[in-house]
Amino acid sequence: MQLARPWQKFAVLLRVRERQERLKAQALAAARGDVGRAVAKRDALAEEQQRVLGEAGEAARHLVDAAKVQAFIHYERHIARLAVDTDAEIHALQSVAEKRRGELEDAMKRRKVVQRLSERARLAYRDFVLREEQKLLDETASVQSALQRMADRP
Repeated sequence: MQLARPWQKFAVLLRVRERQERLKAQALAAARGDVGRAVAKRDALAEEQQRVLGEAGEAARHLVDAAKVQAFIHYERHIARLAVDTDAEIHALQSVAEKRRGELEDAMKRRKVVQRLSERARLAYRDFVLREEQKLLDETASVQSALQRMADRP
């Protein structure tokens, strides 16, 4: 008698949940990468802004060319606006990354639930098989005892 293994019905669902979890992890990694790139961009803009301010200060001390100093100041303001825009982008990307982290946690919980259900079904099946085996052993022992008593009678 071949009995179905009840935990196998969870195998496909478990594979689906594991795949969902991997996809959510990849999405989180991509979001964190986007945040990292935006932070690097903002840092580069801040360095450029400091460099331009330094050059504008040097130009103001050494040159009398007001147009060149004004150009440095306009460029520095442009970089400052880009830095502010990048800060806003970083904030938005961090929100996306946090949302993806939450989705990953949910996917992990769903996978763990299916794993626990599968494990419980496997353990219940094992207990069932052990009980059936014990019944057969008890029945065999009873039959052997009865045969032994019949053989011992004259």
